[in-house]
This record gives sequence, structure tokens and C-alpha cells, in this order.
Amino acid sequence: MASEHTETQGRLTLTAVILIGILFVATNILVAFSATAERIDLTEDRLYTLSEGTEQLVSKIEEPITLQFYFSSSLGAQVPSFKVYADRVLDLLREYRDLSGGMIRLEIYDPKPFTDVEDRAVSFGLQSVPLEGVDGDVF
Repeated sequence: MASEHTETQGRLTLTAVILIGILFVATNILVAFSATAERIDLTEDRLYTLSEGTEQLVSKIEEPITLQFYFSSSLGAQVPSFKVYADRVLDLLREYRDLSGGMIRLEIYDPKPFTDVEDRAVSFGLQSVPLEGVDGDVF
């Protein structure tokens, strides 16, 4: 009799674990398809929140604007603090793009040495800097 009880309890436990797993997967799927791109800024200084003036200005852009972001991935690999800073700048530019209703287009470039992208960066007046251990200069 004790063996039957243990077997029944084992089946109930297994069934509960399976149902919890199914519920977990279903909840994640539901959230993924229904959640919006809303974000909450919980930083003390509202570091990731645009000011009202910026939101108004960006939302009133009347002609398309293209923003070009140049950052050497080799610089980010060699100096992680630059990568962190570049990511913050890129997040801000993406916020502008998303808020603009399609009026801001964002282009992201990784100027590798001796490429057309590097030549274009130089033609815009960007200056490269030498970095030890990297072939060529970085932006």
C-alpha cells in the first residue's frame, strides 16, 4: 500500500513539474508577442530618459535625417570602457530613431583599416587614432 501511495505521489509530482514548465513557456511566449518596446528607467539620475524638450524636438522632425555612427569594433575589444561608452551613445541614437516616427535613419559603420568605410569616415573629417596591438588605426 505504501508503494502505491509513493508511486501516485511521484506521478503527481511529475505532472505538476510538467504543468509548471508548460505554464512557464506559455507565459514567455505570451509576453514576447504582446509586450511593447516600453522601457523603464530605474537609474538614479534618469540616465536613460530623454527630456521632454528632446522628445518634442525629435517627434517634430519634418525631413528625413540620416545619422552615421562610426566605431571600430577592434577598439571596443582592446579597450572595454570605449565599448561601454559606444553602446550608450548607440542606445541614445536608437532612442532618437525610434521616437522620430521614421524620420531619423541610423547607419552603423565599423571602419576597418584600408576599406571604403574608413575612407568615408576620413572624408567626413573623423580622425583615426593608433592603437597598440591593432593593425591600422581605429575610430
